[in-house]
Amino acid sequence: VIKLLLMGRSACFGKCPVYTIEVFETGTLRYTGKSFVDYEGVYEKNMGKEQAAQFIREFSALRPDTLKYIYEKLIPDLPGVYYFITYPDSVQKVLNADSGPEFMKEWAKKFDAIGNADNTWNKINTTEKK
Repeated sequence: VIKLLLMGRSACFGKCPVYTIEVFETGTLRYTGKSFVDYEGVYEKNMGKEQAAQFIREFSALRPDTLKYIYEKLIPDLPGVYYFITYPDSVQKVLNADSGPEFMKEWAKKFDAIGNADNTWNKINTTEKK
């Protein structure tokens, strides 16, 4: 059972956007913009528990547990795509996923579609102590 899915895009030698998108089983969607993005910082919105569960179920059906930890990067200058898949007792990392199976590229587009931060998202203050 997957508790959290994270997809991230890493830097390139130019001005490629660097960010992560997280989908929590609770329905929380979190976007963290790092550089070369319109929204820098941490933003959240609620996508609904059922929609999040459906997204996670569809991803899980692709058997991510069979993926390699790292795929060979074919073109060094291109931005990378990586995934962190959180289970109740472990985290699976898939690095250079864009060089892996084709479905990993397609899923990056799905993450981008649901995680495109705009003015409807709530900015999270990450400097306050809890």
